[in-house]
Amino acid sequence: MLRRYRRQYGEIILLTAMIAACAFLIHVGLQIPVGRSKTLITPSTWPVACLLLIAGCSLALILLRLIQKSAPARDAAASGEETEERHPRRALYTIVFIVGYMALVPYAGFVVTSIVSVGLFMFSLKVRRIYAVLIPVLLTALLTGIFAIALQVPLPRGMGLFQEFSQLFF
Repeated sequence: MLRRYRRQYGEIILLTAMIAACAFLIHVGLQIPVGRSKTLITPSTWPVACLLLIAGCSLALILLRLIQKSAPARDAAASGEETEERHPRRALYTIVFIVGYMALVPYAGFVVTSIVSVGLFMFSLKVRRIYAVLIPVLLTALLTGIFAIALQVPLPRGMGLFQEFSQLFF
């Protein structure tokens, strides 16, 4: 009984908790001092905008889950798709790659670490090879262009040879 309840309502409970956390963080973000600036974009603009987007997407997922008529686990099992119950290692892969990414960025730099770790992560999830190579390269180029070049946000360049390689891009 508990397993069925957790499977049926677990996602809704998690998304509700995300909305509550976003509401709290929006409240905290709005308390960031503005100073004497009268500009439209303040230090709290981007964090609050991102949190509103997360809360909105969470609410949309809750509504979608409530509107669905059939259980997705039964439909996925009937169609032969992989479910989380069959592949619990995906959560472990995600945690390992995030921790590995955070550990390697200061040493190998943003460009190298992003391309390699996102590519390996996609390979571990058995994404088609062309996408596992193309998406990390395009995503890294887009993020480097936006943050390092357009917004002048310093991204980690790495050390030694990696630092010289990063100098080619930004």
